Amino acid sequence: MDAYAPLLINKDIVISSFNTIDYYNLKKDFYQLPDSHTYWEMVYVDRGDVISNYGGVGHTLSAGQVVFHPPHSSHSHISNKKVSSSVLVISFVSESELLKKLQRKIYTVTSGSKKILSLFLDECKNAIGDITNTTSGIPKALTLIDNHIGATQLMECYFLEFLYSLIRTESFETLKKTEESRTIVSTTFAELLKSYLLDNIHKNITLSDLCKKFNVSQSSLCKKWKDYSGVGLIEYFINLKMDEAKSMIRLGELNISQISDSLGYATIHHFSNSFKKATGMSPSEYKKSVM
Repeated sequence: MDAYAPLLINKDIVISSFNTIDYYNLKKDFYQLPDSHTYWEMVYVDRGDVISNYGGVGHTLSAGQVVFHPPHSSHSHISNKKVSSSVLVISFVSESELLKKLQRKIYTVTSGSKKILSLFLDECKNAIGDITNTTSGIPKALTLIDNHIGATQLMECYFLEFLYSLIRTESFETLKKTEESRTIVSTTFAELLKSYLLDNIHKNITLSDLCKKFNVSQSSLCKKWKDYSGVGLIEYFINLKMDEAKSMIRLGELNISQISDSLGYATIHHFSNSFKKATGMSPSEYKKSVM
């Protein structure tokens, strides 16, 4: 018989896989649509400031801070319109209950924890090569490129050490709904919505489409926008289309029917009615006035 009882290893956190590991250089006007997925996501700000919207609470993340988004949680990030920023985003799969301690907290990463994170990134190079460094905000699929002995296991070890160093520390802020956070969330949502409408001005988008895209009810969608802009959402979108229509008419490259099709209208009659309601004249009358 053994003289001593074995010391069993408690695996309080088990990581099944890493899904994405990316480094983004974000422009000062970067925005991200609200997202939700089945895995954990860690966002570490390396440079600049990033506004994080998570679970209805908004907060500004500064350089050296990190936040964790649990599975199935709606979240988004947007630049503060003032400076560009750089962020490290790591997504991973874990069913461990202990990770819930990371929720609704923003951690200020200490120098010791930063060294651990650096060791993790160094080991990543052995397993998957250089980390993607882009401005798109679109993650890249991970591919094992080399057979370095123990590379992926060491990645797990260093990342676990990093997580434990955060859980053991008291260097964090608890996310709470305050007037400031409410304003951040509201403004962030409105800015995302505005950018999305501008990017899709040539499409026929309904309120139902927007609700699905932003994962929000129609009443909440309309109220948030009305509080932000003072006008109805559909009215705002139509006005955007009419401003674009006027620019296209002045440019003179397309006829009225082609402009109607380009802006996503089913019929030229519908387009003409919308244009006259917005400008007080028909598209043809407007064309004559500017010519």
